[in-house]
Amino acid sequence: MAELAILVPVYQREEGAIRAVRSVVSQAHQELSQGSLTLHVRDDASKSMDSERFKAQLLSIHPCISIDFNAVNLGMSANIRSMVLECKAAFCSILTDDDWLEPGSIDHLLSVIRRLENDRSHSVSSIFYPRYSYTESGAHACTSCRIASADVVFPSDPVTTMRLADKGYILTGLFFRPDLVDQEFWARYESNAFFPILYFASLLNRGSCIYFDKPLVHHTVFNLCHWEAWGATTQAQQERLCRDFLTAISLVYRYLKPRCRSLKDRILLWPPAVRAYRRRLVEMKGCVWHAPLRCIPKALWLEPRFLIAFSGFLYFSVRTRSGRPDRMSFSSQ
Repeated sequence: MAELAILVPVYQREEGAIRAVRSVVSQAHQELSQGSLTLHVRDDASKSMDSERFKAQLLSIHPCISIDFNAVNLGMSANIRSMVLECKAAFCSILTDDDWLEPGSIDHLLSVIRRLENDRSHSVSSIFYPRYSYTESGAHACTSCRIASADVVFPSDPVTTMRLADKGYILTGLFFRPDLVDQEFWARYESNAFFPILYFASLLNRGSCIYFDKPLVHHTVFNLCHWEAWGATTQAQQERLCRDFLTAISLVYRYLKPRCRSLKDRILLWPPAVRAYRRRLVEMKGCVWHAPLRCIPKALWLEPRFLIAFSGFLYFSVRTRSGRPDRMSFSSQ
């Protein structure tokens, strides 16, 4: 069995996919040949790609790359879920077709995975890294999902899961055990645009998470995204992204609540859920004010945790609109 599998889902980004693949092969040519690492590319019925040419280009990079093509477009979530479901490696990771791995990443990862394999008592379900995000010109735009300022191991419990789950919204940068993903939970809400939050929550619920505070992945932002399935216009897409994120937080809360062992834990689930709601509302402030009924799912208007978050959002909006300095913190807790 391979120690690590890199899964590259592709849609309409031939050049980006080739760059992502090269970032892996350039530092793991021998591991690919030996089988300790596998690299699987799956195109989701791209309209503008020549499949034979694309396959030939990839195989010229390394003959052990696995490549297949969906006969019909499954959509991002279903395509990726099928790849994870079929994966037999000890750990796997999604490397999207506009991102790549930084030099030295594979050596570091295999070293961590081998240490875990030698410790038969380990209960690690995932390995998490901050997402250093760059524009297509190479300029550093931001650092997302930086959940700690040092390397740390997060335990598996409902409260920690609720606190961390929304940080897993970016696909690239999470390395995890495919056998520990709750496939039923993911499949049930497969159409949610923030499905990475859902499967990350299921992983956190089933094992501890190692966080390394280092730049392992190069994440691209502000580039062309093929989100046509999420809305015909940019406004419609933004509304969908806001609505699905809020829904994902509600789903995670409902997923974790029955797993709480005490009333105290149930109470402690509230603050991180409220913070996650509030952060999203603030981030999508313009969109929310423009079309609140399309940005916020109807069911959330009856959820006390969301109403608390929404009142905080209103307070924040009034303070910032009036020009007064805002003293509320929406940073990760």
